[in-house]
Amino acid sequence: MLESDVPPDTALMRYQAYSEAFLRPNLPWPESLNIGFTNRCHLRCIACHHSLPHRSPKQRLSDAVWEGMREVASQAMDITLAGSGESLLHRDFLKLIAQIGEMRPSLTVYTSMNAWGPGYAEALVDTVSSLYCSLDAARPETYRRIRVRGDFESAIERIREVASHRDTRGMTKEDMEIYLAFMPMASNLEEMPELADLCARIGADSLLIQPLFEIVRLNESAVHPDLLPRLRDRIARTRERAASLGIHVHNMMSHVEQGELKTEQPVWKSIAEETTPGESLVGFSWEKPSGTKSILECANCFRRIMILPGGLVMPCWTRYYPMGNLNDEPFEAIWQGKNFLDFRRRMLTAGDPPCPGCVCERWIPEPTVGNLPSKIRAKDMSSLYRVLGWYDLEHNSEGKPFRWTNRTATLFLRNTGPASIMRIAGYITKETEKSFCGEPLTVRINDAQPLRFFLHQGAFTLKIPVPPADLPFFKTDIVSPRTWNPKQEYGIRKDSRDLGIIFEEAQILPQYSPDLSFEWLTCI
Repeated sequence: MLESDVPPDTALMRYQAYSEAFLRPNLPWPESLNIGFTNRCHLRCIACHHSLPHRSPKQRLSDAVWEGMREVASQAMDITLAGSGESLLHRDFLKLIAQIGEMRPSLTVYTSMNAWGPGYAEALVDTVSSLYCSLDAARPETYRRIRVRGDFESAIERIREVASHRDTRGMTKEDMEIYLAFMPMASNLEEMPELADLCARIGADSLLIQPLFEIVRLNESAVHPDLLPRLRDRIARTRERAASLGIHVHNMMSHVEQGELKTEQPVWKSIAEETTPGESLVGFSWEKPSGTKSILECANCFRRIMILPGGLVMPCWTRYYPMGNLNDEPFEAIWQGKNFLDFRRRMLTAGDPPCPGCVCERWIPEPTVGNLPSKIRAKDMSSLYRVLGWYDLEHNSEGKPFRWTNRTATLFLRNTGPASIMRIAGYITKETEKSFCGEPLTVRINDAQPLRFFLHQGAFTLKIPVPPADLPFFKTDIVSPRTWNPKQEYGIRKDSRDLGIIFEEAQILPQYSPDLSFEWLTCI
């Protein structure tokens, strides 16, 4: 990705002056957990390490480790059951998802739908927010070739059973979304558009296109210079067909679709604790503009973890970087420990990314104060802002971009000189106004005396005189007195966020305006 494509704030996220915002020792517990409860799998898919002749012994996350993680899990925003095995093969699968269902987090499950038992359809509908059914084929013969030992017809029938049970309960995809997951390979590329028709026939809602991260047979890679034009064409056809059927497409290969990828290269050998020599994973080689350094546009190590069945804790599911083992030390010691701290520090350092070749890799100029914008819109914020109390980008019914804040959200804007004012624009929903209980929103700039604003439902614009500062930037904390939770308030299973206000944009204006008016609000 070229420099012009990188949000202007991204480079300054590495600026030493405020890196402590990310590297503080008391980093909140992760909001997302990816847990592999078992490495068992009865399939031998051609693109998976389970197809290799030498595999590690069967492993299962111990009851003691899971019990020790229950408090962390209960405070997370979402939990995903995925990893190196089939979650539905776990002997206590129904018990596990029932326990998670009683917690706060939303639950996502990845499965081949080849392991099944009595009550599974009902239990999935009762607890799961997002169900990803890995097919990688639209035709039975292709499925049998890719997912060795799998049964295409049985998997399809079980997906249909779950969708039917969901519909009978009067639920929609807002309660539980069913995805068909597809990894483009040399042997299935041609039938990708047919997945949209399959989705419509069996009651699935969406199609996930994801990279073939793990490759034990490199000749299956569709991310190859000779195949890239066909891959882009099939993605475009799939989008077109899906749109005509009302099927949503989530494409994790946008870097391919947008023509940014140069080629693919095997970049490492060991992908999980149970792997054997000879396995590899595909990384990506990018065109590097002159005068730039590589950085990683990724916030995973600040807000999520992956736990493997053997107890290993990793920052991401696409790279083997063990931070510690829950069988040897408590989670807090790992999460706040030296391995994670060093990994996060490298993530914030241009030119020294811990995961070279990752799809998150970007090229930026050397971080300087000049990279910091004096105006930032919701759509300009990089993913690292998730660490500072901001949620993912959304659009309202009119297509206008916005972001929800958490209880406290922090942003940085360039100091344009003395006598400046800061303008903050956003929206207060009826739920936010109710949650505030008549208490004010607080804005603090560079740790100066906070200003408090009583806001009511509707759009708002704050114009705040900025205190003089010697720093090259203004660090601004927006603090809601309370938050509201869609899952708790309305039973929206997929949304367990703690929401503050809706943010649209903020800007530093170079001159103080003497006619500032607060007629529509009370400032104390």
